[in-house]
Amino acid sequence: MQLGQQGVKIAELPFRKRSAFKAEEELRVIYESASESHPFLDLPFELEHIHRISLSPWLHPNLADATKDVIRSIAGCAKLPVYRSTLISNERWIGIGKNAT
Repeated sequence: MQLGQQGVKIAELPFRKRSAFKAEEELRVIYESASESHPFLDLPFELEHIHRISLSPWLHPNLADATKDVIRSIAGCAKLPVYRSTLISNERWIGIGKNAT
């Protein structure tokens, strides 16, 4: 779903993308179970399928730097682009979130 559409619902916000990121072709996965509780869900995949890692915009900048260092210390990840998201500092996105119903 693209931003800019009128009548955004709060439940849709995790699935909205700013137009600047349309070409990313990312995969977002949300798992929910009414009967099971899991601290994580193990999904095996090949490292070659990761082209970039985006860290949470709520992650403190100092912790983001340390996290980047840890990720880049993993075999095969030294040159992997790792960025801290700027989502929560984007004024347009903030406005859409405030107006969501």
